[in-house]
Amino acid sequence: MTEPDQQTKRYSPEDVRRLQAEFAPVAARYRRHTVIALCGILVLIACIATDRFLSRPILKEEFGTGLILFGIIAAAVLLAPDLTCPGCSNDMDDEPADYCPECGACSVQPRTTFGSASCRTCGKTLYHGPGYKNRRYKIRFCTYCGLKVDDKGL
Repeated sequence: MTEPDQQTKRYSPEDVRRLQAEFAPVAARYRRHTVIALCGILVLIACIATDRFLSRPILKEEFGTGLILFGIIAAAVLLAPDLTCPGCSNDMDDEPADYCPECGACSVQPRTTFGSASCRTCGKTLYHGPGYKNRRYKIRFCTYCGLKVDDKGL
């Protein structure tokens, strides 16, 4: 991994540690919501597949269970915390700005008409599709100020 460029040098090492510690509970909640949503999706798929495999008609109880699972999935997605940078207060879940969310380098090539943004340093395609939280990359760095917010990536 490359080190973020000059602009992130405005944060002292103490500031970086403090800001990362401030963001850690948000990252933990975001991961928890993601796990709940994925588990709900898997259970819902398993229920539907079991009913189809057994060739049973869908019963009222199963329909109610499906609605409850759908509600849990929707709540987990919609109530997940916003990924706001603790340093610059921008939404990191928006389309990538100047800094690569994967490696932190200030080398993001802007999105083209028919293509996605990409990083010239790490080569990652930064697909950010339409819709709510529709991206195919991990957020480790803020795309606006380059602050490293999470080691694992969100």
